[in-house]
Amino acid sequence: MKFLLLLSLPLFLYASSLKSLLEYAIDNNNLVLSRSLNQQAKQAEVDSKHSAYYPTLDVGANYQSLNGRTPFYPGDIYGAGATLGLDIYDGGRKSSQL
Repeated sequence: MKFLLLLSLPLFLYASSLKSLLEYAIDNNNLVLSRSLNQQAKQAEVDSKHSAYYPTLDVGANYQSLNGRTPFYPGDIYGAGATLGLDIYDGGRKSSQL
C-alpha cells in the first residue's frame, strides 16, 4: 500500500488546478482564437458601415506619353481630377444594413 502511495505521490505534487488547465486550454485552443478573430472581423464590419455615412473624396491623376506627335495629339498628356461624394438620402439602406 505504501508503495502505491509513493508511486502516485508525483501525480499529486505536479498536478495543476482545474482553473490553470482551463486557462491553458483557452490560451492554446485554435477554436477559441478563431472565434475571437471572427468577433473582431464583425466589429470591423460594423465600424465600416458606420463610416459609410461620411462624405468621400476621390482623387486621381494620369499621364500618357505618345511617341509620335501629330497636330491633333500632343506628345505628353497630363490629367488630374477630384470628386467629392455625399449621399443626401439613401432610402434607409445604410441604416438597415447595420
